Amino acid sequence: MIIVAGFAGCKQDFLDKPNYGELSPEVFPQEISQVELFVNSMYANQHSFGLYGHDIFAKAFYPLEHTSDQDWINDAWWNDVHQNNLMPGNMGEFANIWRDGAHGVTYANLLLGILPDYRAKYAKPSEENQLKIIEGQAYYMRAWHRMILLGFFGESFISNGQGGDKMGIPLIDKVAKTREEMYVKRATVKQSWDAIVADLKQAETLMAGKTSWDAANTTKVTIWGIKAMLGKALIYSENFADAKTKLKEVIDGSGKTLVSFDIYKDMFLGKYKNNAESLIEISYKKDGGWSTWGQSTANNAPMVFEPAVYSTEGKRTFASWTNIFVHDKNLKRFGFNEPTAAPAPNPAFDASKPCNLTNLKEKPSDAFIAKSKAAKTDGSVDPRMWVAGFQPFVDEYNAFSQMSAIAPVIQVDNEIGLFHSFSFRKYTNLDGRGPDSGMNYTSQMYLMRLADVYLLYAEACAKTGDNAGALEYLNKVHRRAYNLPINTVSSVDYASLTAATKATDHPVLKNDPLKYERWAELLGEGGWWFDVCRWKMGAVEAAYYVKVRSGSIKWDDGRSYAQPIPIKEFETNPNMVQNPKY
Repeated sequence: MIIVAGFAGCKQDFLDKPNYGELSPEVFPQEISQVELFVNSMYANQHSFGLYGHDIFAKAFYPLEHTSDQDWINDAWWNDVHQNNLMPGNMGEFANIWRDGAHGVTYANLLLGILPDYRAKYAKPSEENQLKIIEGQAYYMRAWHRMILLGFFGESFISNGQGGDKMGIPLIDKVAKTREEMYVKRATVKQSWDAIVADLKQAETLMAGKTSWDAANTTKVTIWGIKAMLGKALIYSENFADAKTKLKEVIDGSGKTLVSFDIYKDMFLGKYKNNAESLIEISYKKDGGWSTWGQSTANNAPMVFEPAVYSTEGKRTFASWTNIFVHDKNLKRFGFNEPTAAPAPNPAFDASKPCNLTNLKEKPSDAFIAKSKAAKTDGSVDPRMWVAGFQPFVDEYNAFSQMSAIAPVIQVDNEIGLFHSFSFRKYTNLDGRGPDSGMNYTSQMYLMRLADVYLLYAEACAKTGDNAGALEYLNKVHRRAYNLPINTVSSVDYASLTAATKATDHPVLKNDPLKYERWAELLGEGGWWFDVCRWKMGAVEAAYYVKVRSGSIKWDDGRSYAQPIPIKEFETNPNMVQNPKY
């Protein structure tokens, strides 16, 4: 009787217990530390190969917006990206942006999906504040990854009150449990922006008061980073009044300041991490492997654009792959109008000593070098040109265990005189060549810094009739570029929102400080492409740049703003619709 009573009191699930040898929603997570692992996966996805681990700069932002021109021209798909002519049947590594952007949304949805069950079954009352912070990060990450997807693949940005009804991205709010749940149609552009803004507002509510992290978590997003990203999303979706309010909250309350020019010019080189200007950044550290080919805490994005240098013997060579260089037209936009010149043998070269800036084996004229050095400080050229790029024969880089003279990226003798071919400077390392460190680059990458906030706030001011406010915040950023006090009226100030800029040969930027300052300040950091899209400047930019080394730029207003959806997506989602004209 006792045995029968015992069996009668047993629940069925006591005998049919879950398999504790594998992870499943029934047994995992049961502790707050296990929930945090889901948070880590979201941040790790930013390091993925398609995003800030490798592709998003040299394979997406730089070519689409013509920040870069090409040394390497042997990949057809990459030529097509540089020519604004990418094809869905040959997307190469560009398709990774869609893949890894979508993965980021999935990781956020996975975390949001497990939280209700964890709260109901395992959470302690004392954990609720921590759980809100965790949940807020998930909403932020879902919004951020959606911004990436929409920026590259949405049929249109909302612009001048139009475009909101065009195709945006699939808005997937949960992890699919059936195949049918994966067949999500594309929402409209307006619906996509509404969802992004809603997620950021939810993150803002959940993370209210989270102004800092301990030393082990310094690059996790804070409330100020969320407010700043929300302000950007409101600008992008053309809600300028709300954007102005939100961005001013960051300016007044975050405690962030523009760093000095001396710090600014080097803060993209692995120095000054989590500095007074940084609101959101991605951090990296060496892990001993070949970076994002596999699990990694480093990145290898700079291997594609690491500088060209002279070896100790004076031979032109590459610090890494060095497949691209700063498009020469960008130098003119900064006000650098010196003609290109091929180097000639330097009769004073001493072969018994290492080749460096004071002992060049070859060089252009002394007059050219003197003008370039003077322009760095005399204000005739925007100093940010040398923040974004390394100039051959003038700048140096740590390679071959010495500071090595920068060489032209273009290595073909009969072409060197046709291009200045500056190397990229932002996001390279000061501690040596990539091949010497296993392609482990550790410079932090900024997703939001105060200068960006100032420029967005200036735009919001201008759009809401506050021209004085717009000018003041434009001029703060502009003064810093010339190493002047940011809060004091200066000789370089713009007197109006139509004042002349250094881009005297550009039909739009020459008299539009708002647009020029966003381009000049943020060049090489990723994002100008989104500005081109929202301002509908694609045709103007294509006509300005004209061509890259692989061929002429092919612009089509009805197609070129939206990149093609990868073909593989149509094999898994019958409700997917391709962007027009692909």
